[in-house]
Amino acid sequence: MPAIFSGAFSSAPGVVSLEMSHCFEYSIEPPSQLNKQTGILASAVVVSFSFRPDMLKDDGCPGPEKQSGRAWIDPVNFHLLRIEMVIPNHVDNNGTHTLWSWSTDFAPVDFDSRQFWMPKTITSHAEANDGSAIWSFTATYSNYHKLTVKSRIVTDVEGNPPPPPQ
Repeated sequence: MPAIFSGAFSSAPGVVSLEMSHCFEYSIEPPSQLNKQTGILASAVVVSFSFRPDMLKDDGCPGPEKQSGRAWIDPVNFHLLRIEMVIPNHVDNNGTHTLWSWSTDFAPVDFDSRQFWMPKTITSHAEANDGSAIWSFTATYSNYHKLTVKSRIVTDVEGNPPPPPQ
């Protein structure tokens, strides 16, 4: 079944942030190595999180479904290395209730001699609660490019000089 997954680049890292701390309960697990399947072998601080049930109707929180997961954070520079999320009763676009889990692995990307941590691999797996369907995908990202846009506003007001030739 086709699926639309959004937020890995924008909102997924925010789950373990001060802005989302009113939505989730957090606990620190013992330090560990990232799973070898991620391709990143490093010690990490592991933060478990679970959605606060009283926040299900808060528009400032992700949802409106109960969710939990873990985040692996580099203890030296505090970069998010990996985040995993499980939503046990997700309602998909067809109204099917599913057990949905997804993860995003992050890696450094250089733009203009500056380093940014961007999604490297996104994995999603959903299984219908009634056993009628299973669907999953893995997306990998590489060869990032910086997009530069230049624009100007030209208003139709008397006295403005004509636009420069194109």
